Amino acid sequence: MPIVPAAAVALLLATAAPAGATLSGGSATYSGAGTTAFVVPAGVVGVTVDLAGAGGGASYSNYGGTVESAQGGSGGLTVAALATTPGATLDMVVGGAGSNGTQEAGRYTVAGGSNGGGDGYGTAYEGYYLASGGGGGATEVFVGSSSTPALVAGGGGGGAPAGGDGQAGTAGGDGGGATGDLGGPSYDSCASGGGGGTQSGPGAFGAGDVGGDCTDISYATNGDPGAGTGPDGGAGAQSDLGGGGGGGGGYFGGGGGGVSDGADGAGGGGGSSFAGSGVTAFGDGAASSTAGSAGIYWVTASSSSITSGGSETFTADVPSSVGDGAAISESFTVGGTTLCADVSVVGGTASCTTSALPVGTDDVTATLTAVYTESFTAPGSVTLDADLVGGGGGGGRNPRLDAQTDPWDGTSEVFAVTVGAAPSATPTAAPASVPVPTSGAEGPGGTSGGAPLVGVLLILAGGIGILATRRLRRAR
Repeated sequence: MPIVPAAAVALLLATAAPAGATLSGGSATYSGAGTTAFVVPAGVVGVTVDLAGAGGGASYSNYGGTVESAQGGSGGLTVAALATTPGATLDMVVGGAGSNGTQEAGRYTVAGGSNGGGDGYGTAYEGYYLASGGGGGATEVFVGSSSTPALVAGGGGGGAPAGGDGQAGTAGGDGGGATGDLGGPSYDSCASGGGGGTQSGPGAFGAGDVGGDCTDISYATNGDPGAGTGPDGGAGAQSDLGGGGGGGGGYFGGGGGGVSDGADGAGGGGGSSFAGSGVTAFGDGAASSTAGSAGIYWVTASSSSITSGGSETFTADVPSSVGDGAAISESFTVGGTTLCADVSVVGGTASCTTSALPVGTDDVTATLTAVYTESFTAPGSVTLDADLVGGGGGGGRNPRLDAQTDPWDGTSEVFAVTVGAAPSATPTAAPASVPVPTSGAEGPGGTSGGAPLVGVLLILAGGIGILATRRLRRAR
């Protein structure tokens, strides 16, 4: 059986797939709501993380006999580089989708998504049903035992119904960005949407009577919509005829939407994101009624330690969502030295093979370039693929269109490799030579030549042997 080096075994064990994740090369992705622990592989000292907050739930109304629905807001997208320590644990918390409004008896709650989504609200009235959607949950990363998330992508607010035949209602606000999107106002404009969460506090709840011609609303009867509470979205307002959408969870949660006496609800506000030094894109996460997701990407190496002058190959994984309509490449550097520049991404990966690593512990950095090449002067004047356009019914803005760049542009992953000095060459001493007499050279005792001397010695030895034999015979 071949012997596997201990370093190779350690590297293999450290990169084993975490439970609940899909692992391929240098990436792990998470697509279902819940929490999964990820152990940082050996040698990995920097990763790129992308988080998609969950979408808010859609509303439901069959008032007047026609089934109508308004979408919940999309979740936010956060992309950021994160310094790591090999062997450390990252807890990946993926937010759940806000529930869609449904038909149920009496007054009923429409659940918000896991990890912070605020509840929506529904009612049954004379055979008709009006129900708002719950807010989407936030998607987060926690490092080690910290109770403070390192990165957050906010969830979208829930959509809200309208109380008229053929009226779709109003959408929830998109999650994400430094401030989540405001939920849409009610169809009759008498109730306002929940406010978006910010970097310092939760979004406000949506007011009821916001127009001069609207009937005053008694929250003692209808139920006051909730402001977001910390990372949790607020609950939507409640009335005898429908309700407001739930707020999305986030770094700070969005507020719940209001409702008018005309049975028109307002959308819940989106939760805010937190990206540290990374990028938080508004409304580019999960779509309405869809759970969030997360991904971790790192550089793999052919070995965690080599000898100076030895060849080493580094490979960076690039998510499939990057580069749709953009020019993408990876560059590999160590210190201020470029090892491989503008490496093309093929099949989702880019690789660099080098033998120019200096002795010591080298942090090899792979940096992604992703820039859109379309030429336009104003956002929206060129048609991009749907997945590049900010989603959500709240009419969210999209920083990728404004800047013509991808949130992944400039992100990097780092792998630490140990490079040992090559062993020094030790000179081999030549063996001591013994002179051998040659023909014509004078040997010991003046004998000429090595061969004649040997012959003389053999003759003498033979003579001595004969004499000894004769003496033995005489003795008998």
